[in-house]
Amino acid sequence: MLVIFQLGTLACLGWLVLSIRDRFRKASLAGAVERVNSLHPLMLLVAYILPLFLAVGAFKVGLLPDPTASGLNGTYFNIVLQLVQILIILLLIRHVFAGGLATSFSLNPRELANDGARSVVSWLCVMPIALGLLVVVEDILTSHGIEIPKHPSIENMKTFSFNGKLLVAFSASVLAPLAEELFYRGLLQTMLRKWVSAWAAILITSAIFVAAHVGLHNTWPSLLFLSVVLGYSYERTGRLTSPILIHSLFNATSVVNLLFFQSA
Repeated sequence: MLVIFQLGTLACLGWLVLSIRDRFRKASLAGAVERVNSLHPLMLLVAYILPLFLAVGAFKVGLLPDPTASGLNGTYFNIVLQLVQILIILLLIRHVFAGGLATSFSLNPRELANDGARSVVSWLCVMPIALGLLVVVEDILTSHGIEIPKHPSIENMKTFSFNGKLLVAFSASVLAPLAEELFYRGLLQTMLRKWVSAWAAILITSAIFVAAHVGLHNTWPSLLFLSVVLGYSYERTGRLTSPILIHSLFNATSVVNLLFFQSA
Protein backbone atom coordinates (compact mmCIF):
# COMPACT_ATOMS: atom_id res chain seq x y z
CA MET A 1 0.00 0.00 0.00
CA LEU A 2 2.90 2.36 0.70
CA VAL A 3 4.20 1.91 -2.85
CA ILE A 4 0.75 2.68 -4.28
CA PHE A 5 0.55 5.74 -2.02
CA GLN A 6 3.89 7.02 -3.31
CA LEU A 7 3.12 6.27 -6.97
CA GLY A 8 -0.31 7.86 -6.62
CA THR A 9 1.13 11.04 -5.15
CA LEU A 10 3.64 11.34 -7.99
CA ALA A 11 1.02 10.57 -10.65
CA CYS A 12 -1.39 13.11 -9.21
CA LEU A 13 1.25 15.84 -9.04
CA GLY A 14 2.39 15.07 -12.59
CA TRP A 15 -1.18 15.12 -13.88
CA LEU A 16 -1.84 18.49 -12.25
CA VAL A 17 1.36 20.02 -13.64
CA LEU A 18 0.72 18.77 -17.18
CA SER A 19 -2.93 19.80 -17.26
CA ILE A 20 -2.95 22.94 -15.11
CA ARG A 21 -3.78 25.21 -18.05
CA ASP A 22 -7.24 23.82 -18.73
CA ARG A 23 -8.02 22.16 -15.39
CA PHE A 24 -10.31 24.94 -14.13
CA ARG A 25 -12.17 25.22 -17.44
CA LYS A 26 -12.92 21.50 -17.55
CA ALA A 27 -13.84 21.33 -13.86
CA SER A 28 -16.98 23.38 -14.52
CA LEU A 29 -18.42 20.51 -16.61
CA ALA A 30 -20.14 23.12 -18.76
CA GLY A 31 -19.80 20.86 -21.79
CA ALA A 32 -20.83 17.63 -20.06
CA VAL A 33 -22.30 15.06 -22.42
CA GLU A 34 -26.09 14.93 -22.53
CA ARG A 35 -27.64 11.45 -22.34
CA VAL A 36 -31.16 11.46 -23.77
CA ASN A 37 -33.35 8.99 -21.89
CA SER A 38 -36.83 8.28 -20.55
CA LEU A 39 -35.75 7.25 -17.04
CA HIS A 40 -38.35 7.42 -14.26
CA PRO A 41 -37.76 7.10 -10.49
CA LEU A 42 -39.87 3.93 -10.43
CA MET A 43 -37.43 2.32 -12.87
CA LEU A 44 -34.58 2.90 -10.41
CA LEU A 45 -36.66 1.39 -7.65
CA VAL A 46 -37.26 -1.70 -9.79
CA ALA A 47 -33.56 -1.95 -10.69
CA TYR A 48 -32.67 -1.83 -6.99
CA ILE A 49 -35.36 -4.08 -5.50
CA LEU A 50 -36.16 -6.63 -8.21
CA PRO A 51 -32.72 -8.37 -8.16
CA LEU A 52 -32.96 -8.80 -4.38
CA PHE A 53 -36.54 -10.06 -4.67
CA LEU A 54 -35.53 -12.63 -7.32
CA ALA A 55 -32.44 -13.77 -5.37
CA VAL A 56 -34.43 -14.19 -2.14
CA GLY A 57 -37.11 -16.05 -4.09
CA ALA A 58 -34.48 -18.38 -5.53
CA PHE A 59 -33.22 -19.05 -1.99
CA LYS A 60 -36.73 -19.77 -0.75
CA VAL A 61 -37.25 -22.49 -3.39
CA GLY A 62 -33.80 -23.98 -2.77
CA LEU A 63 -32.00 -22.71 -5.87
CA LEU A 64 -29.54 -20.58 -3.87
CA PRO A 65 -27.72 -21.21 -0.57
CA ASP A 66 -28.60 -19.40 2.64
CA PRO A 67 -26.87 -15.98 2.45
CA THR A 68 -26.66 -15.81 6.26
CA ALA A 69 -24.88 -19.16 6.60
CA SER A 70 -21.14 -19.37 7.28
CA GLY A 71 -18.54 -20.09 4.64
CA LEU A 72 -18.87 -19.15 0.99
CA ASN A 73 -22.67 -19.40 0.85
CA GLY A 74 -23.05 -15.67 1.32
CA THR A 75 -20.53 -15.03 -1.45
CA TYR A 76 -22.37 -17.31 -3.89
CA PHE A 77 -25.63 -15.55 -3.06
CA ASN A 78 -24.06 -12.10 -3.58
CA ILE A 79 -22.55 -13.10 -6.91
CA VAL A 80 -25.92 -14.24 -8.23
CA LEU A 81 -27.54 -11.07 -6.89
CA GLN A 82 -24.89 -8.91 -8.58
CA LEU A 83 -25.23 -10.74 -11.91
CA VAL A 84 -29.01 -10.37 -11.89
CA GLN A 85 -28.77 -6.66 -11.07
CA ILE A 86 -26.21 -6.10 -13.84
CA LEU A 87 -28.43 -7.88 -16.38
CA ILE A 88 -31.56 -5.95 -15.37
CA ILE A 89 -29.81 -2.56 -15.53
CA LEU A 90 -28.20 -3.34 -18.90
CA LEU A 91 -31.63 -4.25 -20.29
CA LEU A 92 -33.04 -1.05 -18.81
CA ILE A 93 -30.30 1.10 -20.35
CA ARG A 94 -30.83 -0.58 -23.70
CA HIS A 95 -34.51 0.32 -23.75
CA VAL A 96 -34.71 3.76 -22.10
CA PHE A 97 -31.58 5.47 -23.47
CA ALA A 98 -31.88 6.98 -26.93
CA GLY A 99 -28.61 5.41 -28.03
CA GLY A 100 -29.07 2.13 -26.15
CA LEU A 101 -25.99 0.58 -24.59
CA ALA A 102 -23.78 2.63 -26.93
CA THR A 103 -24.77 5.67 -24.82
CA SER A 104 -22.82 4.34 -21.84
CA PHE A 105 -20.18 2.15 -23.46
CA SER A 106 -17.91 2.42 -26.45
CA LEU A 107 -16.00 -0.21 -28.43
CA ASN A 108 -13.92 2.42 -30.21
CA PRO A 109 -10.26 1.39 -29.63
CA ARG A 110 -9.09 4.98 -29.17
CA GLU A 111 -11.80 5.77 -26.63
CA LEU A 112 -11.14 2.51 -24.79
CA ALA A 113 -7.42 3.33 -24.62
CA ASN A 114 -8.17 6.86 -23.37
CA ASP A 115 -10.61 5.55 -20.77
CA GLY A 116 -8.07 2.96 -19.61
CA ALA A 117 -5.28 5.51 -19.25
CA ARG A 118 -7.62 7.98 -17.50
CA SER A 119 -8.72 5.25 -15.10
CA VAL A 120 -5.21 4.25 -14.05
CA VAL A 121 -4.12 7.86 -13.47
CA SER A 122 -7.35 8.62 -11.58
CA TRP A 123 -6.93 5.51 -9.42
CA LEU A 124 -3.35 6.46 -8.57
CA CYS A 125 -4.55 9.95 -7.61
CA VAL A 126 -7.52 8.67 -5.59
CA MET A 127 -5.68 6.09 -3.49
CA PRO A 128 -3.30 8.36 -1.50
CA ILE A 129 -6.07 10.88 -0.78
CA ALA A 130 -8.58 8.18 0.19
CA LEU A 131 -6.00 6.47 2.42
CA GLY A 132 -5.06 9.80 3.95
CA LEU A 133 -8.70 10.59 4.75
CA LEU A 134 -9.15 7.13 6.27
CA VAL A 135 -6.11 7.57 8.53
CA VAL A 136 -7.20 11.04 9.66
CA VAL A 137 -10.78 9.94 10.41
CA GLU A 138 -9.65 6.83 12.30
CA ASP A 139 -7.19 8.92 14.35
CA ILE A 140 -9.99 11.34 15.25
CA LEU A 141 -12.37 8.52 16.18
CA THR A 142 -9.71 6.76 18.26
CA SER A 143 -8.76 9.97 20.08
CA HIS A 144 -12.41 10.35 21.12
CA GLY A 145 -12.69 6.76 22.30
CA ILE A 146 -14.90 5.67 19.39
CA GLU A 147 -14.30 2.11 18.21
CA ILE A 148 -13.25 1.67 14.58
CA PRO A 149 -15.88 -0.52 12.88
CA LYS A 150 -14.73 -3.64 11.06
CA HIS A 151 -16.63 -5.09 8.15
CA PRO A 152 -17.95 -8.43 9.53
CA SER A 153 -17.98 -10.04 6.07
CA ILE A 154 -14.35 -9.14 5.43
CA GLU A 155 -13.31 -10.44 8.86
CA ASN A 156 -15.11 -13.73 8.13
CA MET A 157 -13.62 -13.99 4.65
CA LYS A 158 -10.09 -13.88 6.00
CA THR A 159 -10.63 -17.46 7.16
CA PHE A 160 -11.51 -18.70 3.65
CA SER A 161 -9.21 -20.87 1.55
CA PHE A 162 -7.11 -19.24 -1.16
CA ASN A 163 -9.68 -20.16 -3.84
CA GLY A 164 -12.44 -18.79 -1.64
CA LYS A 165 -10.58 -15.51 -1.26
CA LEU A 166 -10.15 -15.32 -5.04
CA LEU A 167 -13.91 -15.70 -5.45
CA VAL A 168 -14.51 -12.92 -2.93
CA ALA A 169 -11.95 -10.71 -4.69
CA PHE A 170 -13.69 -11.33 -8.04
CA SER A 171 -17.06 -10.39 -6.59
CA ALA A 172 -15.76 -7.25 -4.89
CA SER A 173 -13.37 -6.12 -7.64
CA VAL A 174 -15.33 -6.93 -10.80
CA LEU A 175 -19.02 -7.53 -10.17
CA ALA A 176 -19.61 -5.00 -7.37
CA PRO A 177 -18.04 -2.03 -9.23
CA LEU A 178 -19.93 -2.94 -12.41
CA ALA A 179 -23.28 -3.27 -10.62
CA GLU A 180 -22.78 -0.13 -8.52
CA GLU A 181 -21.60 2.09 -11.38
CA LEU A 182 -24.43 0.94 -13.62
CA PHE A 183 -26.92 1.89 -10.90
CA TYR A 184 -25.43 4.99 -9.25
CA ARG A 185 -23.80 6.67 -12.24
CA GLY A 186 -25.60 5.01 -15.18
CA LEU A 187 -29.13 5.37 -13.78
CA LEU A 188 -29.30 7.64 -10.72
CA GLN A 189 -26.84 10.36 -11.72
CA THR A 190 -28.15 10.35 -15.30
CA MET A 191 -31.75 10.75 -14.12
CA LEU A 192 -30.79 13.58 -11.74
CA ARG A 193 -29.21 15.45 -14.67
CA LYS A 194 -32.72 16.07 -15.99
CA TRP A 195 -33.43 18.42 -13.09
CA VAL A 196 -30.10 19.66 -11.71
CA SER A 197 -26.62 20.62 -12.91
CA ALA A 198 -23.86 18.08 -13.48
CA TRP A 199 -22.09 18.93 -10.22
CA ALA A 200 -25.33 18.84 -8.22
CA ALA A 201 -26.11 15.41 -9.69
CA ILE A 202 -22.61 14.19 -8.79
CA LEU A 203 -22.88 15.40 -5.18
CA ILE A 204 -26.42 14.06 -4.62
CA THR A 205 -25.48 10.69 -6.10
CA SER A 206 -22.31 10.59 -4.00
CA ALA A 207 -24.26 11.31 -0.80
CA ILE A 208 -26.65 8.43 -1.58
CA PHE A 209 -23.71 6.17 -2.49
CA VAL A 210 -22.04 6.86 0.87
CA ALA A 211 -25.32 6.40 2.78
CA ALA A 212 -25.69 2.96 1.18
CA HIS A 213 -22.46 1.89 2.92
CA VAL A 214 -24.05 2.17 6.35
CA GLY A 215 -22.11 1.01 9.41
CA LEU A 216 -18.63 1.85 8.11
CA HIS A 217 -18.56 5.50 9.18
CA ASN A 218 -14.77 5.58 9.23
CA THR A 219 -14.76 5.13 5.43
CA TRP A 220 -17.43 7.71 4.58
CA PRO A 221 -15.07 10.63 3.71
CA SER A 222 -12.93 8.32 1.54
CA LEU A 223 -15.99 6.88 -0.20
CA LEU A 224 -17.41 10.38 -0.74
CA PHE A 225 -14.18 11.50 -2.40
CA LEU A 226 -14.09 8.33 -4.53
CA SER A 227 -17.71 8.78 -5.58
CA VAL A 228 -17.17 12.40 -6.61
CA VAL A 229 -14.23 11.33 -8.78
CA LEU A 230 -16.34 8.55 -10.33
CA GLY A 231 -19.20 10.93 -11.04
CA TYR A 232 -16.87 13.55 -12.50
CA SER A 233 -15.23 10.97 -14.75
CA TYR A 234 -18.65 9.88 -16.00
CA GLU A 235 -19.69 13.45 -16.83
CA ARG A 236 -16.38 14.27 -18.50
CA THR A 237 -16.39 11.22 -20.80
CA GLY A 238 -20.10 10.45 -21.07
CA ARG A 239 -19.22 6.77 -20.70
CA LEU A 240 -19.28 4.33 -17.80
CA THR A 241 -16.03 2.62 -18.79
CA SER A 242 -13.76 4.92 -16.82
CA PRO A 243 -15.72 5.03 -13.53
CA ILE A 244 -16.14 1.25 -13.63
CA LEU A 245 -12.39 0.74 -14.08
CA ILE A 246 -11.47 3.28 -11.37
CA HIS A 247 -13.93 1.69 -8.95
CA SER A 248 -12.66 -1.78 -9.82
CA LEU A 249 -9.01 -0.83 -9.23
CA PHE A 250 -9.93 0.88 -5.96
CA ASN A 251 -11.85 -2.15 -4.67
CA ALA A 252 -9.21 -4.59 -5.89
CA THR A 253 -6.45 -2.74 -4.04
CA SER A 254 -8.47 -2.58 -0.83
CA VAL A 255 -9.82 -6.15 -0.89
CA VAL A 256 -6.58 -7.85 -1.91
CA ASN A 257 -4.73 -5.98 0.85
CA LEU A 258 -7.37 -7.00 3.44
CA LEU A 259 -7.66 -10.62 2.37
CA PHE A 260 -4.11 -11.55 1.48
CA PHE A 261 -1.75 -9.18 3.30
CA GLN A 262 -3.41 -8.53 6.64
CA SER A 263 -3.59 -11.17 9.31
CA ALA A 264 -6.93 -12.62 10.28
